[in-house]
Amino acid sequence: MVFGFQVVCLLVTLVTVFAYIAHHVYSREHRLLPLFLGVIAVFDFYRIVLMLTGAVGLFAQLENLLILTLTTVISYYAVDYLHIKLPHAIHVGLFLYLIVLLILIFLHFDQPDTYVVAFRFFTISNALFVSAGALYSYETQHFSKRDSITNALMFIAICLPSVVGSTWQVKSTRGHSLLLVVCLASCLIILYLIFANRLVATSVVMQQNAFANSSVAQFLLDKNLELIDANGMAMDIFLDGKEFCNFEDIHDFFWKHKDMIFVQDGSVGDYVYRDKTYECKERIICQGKRLLGYQLSVADVTAERARLEQLTEESKAAQWQAQMKSHMLATMSHDLRTPVHAIIGASDILMTSHAISARNRAMISYVRGAGNDLLEKIDQILLYSKMEVGRLELEEHAYSMEHLITELMQMLLYNLHGHDVGCRARFATPIPQTVIGDEEHVREILQNVISNAVKFTKSGQIDLTLSCQDLEDDRVRFCCLIEDTGAGMTEEQMAHMFESYRTYTVDGQEGTGLGMTIVKELCKLMQGDCKVESQQGKGTRVEVTFCHRKADEGKIQPGEINHFTLVDRIVNYKDDVCPDYVYPTARVLLADDMVINQQIFRHMIAPWKVQLDIVANGMEAVEAARHEDYDLIFLDYLMPEVNGLEAGAEIRKYSQVPLVLLTASDQEDILRAVKDKGFDAFLGKPIDMFRFKNTLEELLPKEKQTPVVLRDNAGQAHHIEIYARALQTYLDEMEELREELPVYAKEDRELFRAKVHGVKSASRQIKKEYLSEYAEVLEMAAIVGNQKYIDRHIEELLSCMDDALEEVRAELSYMQDALAKTEKESEQKKVMSRDKRQYLWQEIKEAFASYDTGSIERGLETLGQIALPESEQAAYEQTHAYFMDFAYEEGETYLEEFLQELDIKSRS
Repeated sequence: MVFGFQVVCLLVTLVTVFAYIAHHVYSREHRLLPLFLGVIAVFDFYRIVLMLTGAVGLFAQLENLLILTLTTVISYYAVDYLHIKLPHAIHVGLFLYLIVLLILIFLHFDQPDTYVVAFRFFTISNALFVSAGALYSYETQHFSKRDSITNALMFIAICLPSVVGSTWQVKSTRGHSLLLVVCLASCLIILYLIFANRLVATSVVMQQNAFANSSVAQFLLDKNLELIDANGMAMDIFLDGKEFCNFEDIHDFFWKHKDMIFVQDGSVGDYVYRDKTYECKERIICQGKRLLGYQLSVADVTAERARLEQLTEESKAAQWQAQMKSHMLATMSHDLRTPVHAIIGASDILMTSHAISARNRAMISYVRGAGNDLLEKIDQILLYSKMEVGRLELEEHAYSMEHLITELMQMLLYNLHGHDVGCRARFATPIPQTVIGDEEHVREILQNVISNAVKFTKSGQIDLTLSCQDLEDDRVRFCCLIEDTGAGMTEEQMAHMFESYRTYTVDGQEGTGLGMTIVKELCKLMQGDCKVESQQGKGTRVEVTFCHRKADEGKIQPGEINHFTLVDRIVNYKDDVCPDYVYPTARVLLADDMVINQQIFRHMIAPWKVQLDIVANGMEAVEAARHEDYDLIFLDYLMPEVNGLEAGAEIRKYSQVPLVLLTASDQEDILRAVKDKGFDAFLGKPIDMFRFKNTLEELLPKEKQTPVVLRDNAGQAHHIEIYARALQTYLDEMEELREELPVYAKEDRELFRAKVHGVKSASRQIKKEYLSEYAEVLEMAAIVGNQKYIDRHIEELLSCMDDALEEVRAELSYMQDALAKTEKESEQKKVMSRDKRQYLWQEIKEAFASYDTGSIERGLETLGQIALPESEQAAYEQTHAYFMDFAYEEGETYLEEFLQELDIKSRS
């Protein structure tokens, strides 16, 4: 009976193998299934032979070899079926372990005790691995209901022989019959799945059908370009199937034309055959790094190519017409501008002539105004022609939106001269101090809208309101609203507002034909828009929006520019900026390693009357901020030991004091790091005084500010004494660096970088741009570590430094001559009575107390023009020095003591 059961097991296994072959179960997941069934068949056949022959000895140990083989095949079958990827080292280790175990069994077949432990470890490990892998895959992977049943049955068919095999007894026959039963059950499960079509690889069948029924002709080639297969469409792609009746026909055709049809390197090529164009695409098929062959796709694109050729010809014709139009407009613009400039220039010359009568002067003024209007129209036509052919590009750079609005309002004030129209600009929200965008095109937008408002507003008001909204990635959206109380427009006029060359007249004033079209297109180019609302007889409201990027974190607070502030700026504007407040109790720290920069900064901040401390590097700044309470800290970016960014990050760990980075670099990574490191603002070198003032008065504590009376002349920072002092400091420092830079270049590249950065920023402060630019080039070479470039060009940098130092010495010599001339002219003095002089000294002292710099300047100027006794002359020089150093408290104290002495002398 046992013998018959073993024969049945063998027959079932063989039937399963033949069924697998007959049903074409070709799938990657089941590629080891025939081997699994073959090992089971060998095991069944071996059990029959063993029973028939009764040879137990050696054959009993060969049975152990079959069990090892069976468990190994099951493990690798599970790896394939469960899509488990094992490292190559594990594969090698398992193989070596199996080889060693097999050798032990062969050498000690009659001594099972020598390999029983290793045998049991191998079979149990395989069983655990297969079971754990099956459970993990079943739990983690998503299957359909049908696939779930199939996978569950396959898991049983795989796991049962592996688990039972792990209980195999090397030295006894216990459990051997159970293994036969389990293997029979596995074969029956697999046989059921085969007949139920559950082992068919659906994806493979679908891929085969997709290939066979594809609407694109597909050719499969081996690596020698021999045709392997072709789908049905490939039989019909050429000559509609009349020539190809079977695979041999298309094989012969392809072999004759393969050099024209086949394209290399994955490119796309065209093949022309019998007046038809075919597009051929080649795709390489590899397994790992081994080339298997190619897949060639061929499509009939005759109609598409004809249409594309027609469109290409039409596009070339349109492009040629646009180029001719653009060339014509550019030529016309040049030809028109030359006489227009001549007209405007001649009008300007005639307007300055005293021999022109009032009547003729009015006529010339009219001609000049007409010439300017004509020039504006020419520029608009040229700009529109560039926009029309898509050749207009934005040129982005950093600029101040506040300065732009101020300039436009000043122009508006000039244009409204003699009209009963008021004007006002208002910043409704804080706006960035500096933005990155196309300043000229923003100016063009606002000028067009403002000029329309001026043209059609006879009385009333023109208001400009600017607001700003933060976007992502440091981008901002500006919204500029221009409202007027002019003539307004009808609904019909509004409908054609942005059409090219559309004009209309109101009260004899003709509207622009291209201005608003240009405005609309420029706004769109800057990710914005232009919207207009108008009511006839009541006015117009134009809203323009555009996007820029922030250059720093500084803000201009909400405020207003009106008729009175504009007039005040025009009358009193000078090169420097006057403080609105002073901060006598505020403490400020500066960290900068260049003495010239320290001195310039000291004079720049002096009008704000802060208590200034100066350190030479970032480490000292960190220590100073740790032990002292500062209201504001300025950190230079590039300093020895610790740079400004690193120092700011360290200070921010224990203090929230406002931080400002000073840098002569404009690299975007530095600008981004300013925000990341916790800085409140940054200032570029040379420092813009408008931004410097706004930064100081925004970040210094409001409770420590004191209003000041502005002086009439704000040019003290550029007096000869201060500038001469700065030049002398620059000269001393650069002469020392001139000798040290070659040493730093060879021995300490980081220190060399810091020093040339200092040369760059200091030279820029005193307008030695050529030296600043050359130093910047070598700084970049030091940053990227290009030592060869530094070695080749260090002498050129030193030569530039020599030229700059010669120019500075010449400037100092000139200033000394000017000072000597001033002293010589001051020898002839007027005489003033003692009482008048004492009264004048008292007025100067009171001006020092109230920070009235205009009165101080006028008083000192008066004293400088009169003959003074020796004691008063010394007091005059000392007071003048205090004034030049912005030391108002010290000057007040000194004058109070001096007046007491002067009063005592007058009584005696």
